[in-house]
Amino acid sequence: MPLHDDDWFPLPPEEHERQMLALTRALSPLPTRSVIDLGAGSGRVAIPLARTGARVLAVDSDPAAIEICNAEGVATRRADLLDPGLDLSPGGPFDAALCLGHTLMLIHRPPDAVRMLRAAQRALKPGGLFITDNFPGPVWAEVAEGNWQEGVSADGAMQMVWAAGDNVIALRRGPGVRPHDGTIRNDDRLLRLWSLGELALLAEAAGFTGPVEDQPGGALLIMRARNA
Repeated sequence: MPLHDDDWFPLPPEEHERQMLALTRALSPLPTRSVIDLGAGSGRVAIPLARTGARVLAVDSDPAAIEICNAEGVATRRADLLDPGLDLSPGGPFDAALCLGHTLMLIHRPPDAVRMLRAAQRALKPGGLFITDNFPGPVWAEVAEGNWQEGVSADGAMQMVWAAGDNVIALRRGPGVRPHDGTIRNDDRLLRLWSLGELALLAEAAGFTGPVEDQPGGALLIMRARNA
């Protein structure tokens, strides 16, 4: 699984650099480069973007993450992306909404994901972009190659447990790995291994076209808001 141990820096450094280059390329044609970063964490993306002159609003539910972004001069807002009343429009409209670092995988219930995307769509300018990680390719390649056939990584550091009848997993790390326990428990952290087909349906339901793979490099998936 392409997930790093640090939830606030969820990509290995080389993958982070590749993603930032792709993001810079994707944002460069936008007229003002106003961006809302959803699930910003400690500013892995928001802080370097703000340093390039983009107007960035970092959104996260963790007060410690908000404090770090504030200390770096990035505008912030504390909000839970799973809040049924989520309103992302204050401070907008934005040219782009970012949902990076596998944040979208953490929203494992499709109705919650549709609701979040609709909130993002309402916060965007006409034709605005919703940008997320291009995780379906590497994730499903690993599954197809049988890397997780036994449920536990080769080094024993991570464990994947599948939900019955769905492409939702529990991901366990370190001391939480229980090799002989293949049952999802209440304290497990759940992730959805979104497929490209599911993301296309998600985009359609939330008022976007896409997803479109960012080329060259394939580091990002981009949806574009349909309506004004």
